[in-house]
Amino acid sequence: MEEVRWRGKGKATRVELHFSYPRGGRYKGRTELSSVELNHGNLSLVLKNVTYTDKGEYVCSLDSESWRDETVVELDVTGQ
Repeated sequence: MEEVRWRGKGKATRVELHFSYPRGGRYKGRTELSSVELNHGNLSLVLKNVTYTDKGEYVCSLDSESWRDETVVELDVTGQ
């Protein structure tokens, strides 16, 4: 079984998803992963209604029974 997780790095409130199921906090209802895209290897997180407080590092990790991989993405928010 594989598991995909996105989380805010160093943030008190985290965005965590298991495929397309967002969990609570200030990200509730604003995040999604496409199960169709996941089948093609695209683990992109879609964050809707972005605010300045969303700025920062986010970590995407993929876990399976035999290995684990992780990458960090920097989100920069400018303007209004």
